[in-house]
Amino acid sequence: MGTNEIAAKNHLIPGAVLTRPKAGGLVEHEGLYLGNGQVFHNTPERGDHISTLSEFARNQRIRIRRTEGRLVPAALIRARQLAWMNRRYDVATYNCQHSVRKALGCTVESPQAQGWTIAGFVFLLLAAAR
Repeated sequence: MGTNEIAAKNHLIPGAVLTRPKAGGLVEHEGLYLGNGQVFHNTPERGDHISTLSEFARNQRIRIRRTEGRLVPAALIRARQLAWMNRRYDVATYNCQHSVRKALGCTVESPQAQGWTIAGFVFLLLAAAR
């Protein structure tokens, strides 16, 4: 589904965290809605940047998570500053989740990257035990 079919459009307010499926649904791509159809996010091709909602969605269904109201004004400013600095993407140390959390002023982490790292270590241990 594309951006024309976003569920609960009334929740699409500045500061909302947006997610969409990526890599066949194995992971989720995350961005921060800035308002006026703009989304701050981080991609391997462009690093931290601002794009349109349609570019972010890539014809996928978007999920919307509201952000605590007091965090929003500073997050919108930080997101624009981060986009201007254009830090490059790194799947393990600075991906889309890191970028959004940095903009929100939260602990900069990526639960998805952590989960895949742990799964990789478990797989290696199991393979070595054979």
